[in-house]
Amino acid sequence: MSDSFPELPAAATCAAARFASDHHELVSFVGFVADLALRTDEVRRQAVEALADGDRIAGRPIKDYAIDESMTAVAALRKHRQVLLQMAYCRGVDNFLTYITDLLHAVYVAQPGTLHAKARTDAAKSPSPFRSTRFLSTRPPRVARRAASQ
Repeated sequence: MSDSFPELPAAATCAAARFASDHHELVSFVGFVADLALRTDEVRRQAVEALADGDRIAGRPIKDYAIDESMTAVAALRKHRQVLLQMAYCRGVDNFLTYITDLLHAVYVAQPGTLHAKARTDAAKSPSPFRSTRFLSTRPPRVARRAASQ
């Protein structure tokens, strides 16, 4: 991971390592998109400067090549930032839910009775969307699914 992200302790679970990796990937992608917009506008500005021969470019006045601030890549990113942030937020929530599911799976595999006992005592207190923990025992670990698909 990069220097801006703290390293996980050596004793971290596989689920925590996957979550950290997925989170790093997500943050890096959002940063890449923002950086791409900035670089695109900077390259355009530099091209106009480099091609300028006094106050003309290819015989046309340099003002014809002026960058309209409403048409820049950064302006387009600002216009669509809510969609980008919503996608990043949804991906982050999905990563977290996958992390929790992986942890529950690890607990259930290590000590199957742990979740059954908790489910019995909490069943009367709050309704659960799951009627049983059978899905935990039949769900293959996430690592196995990725390895099988690659």
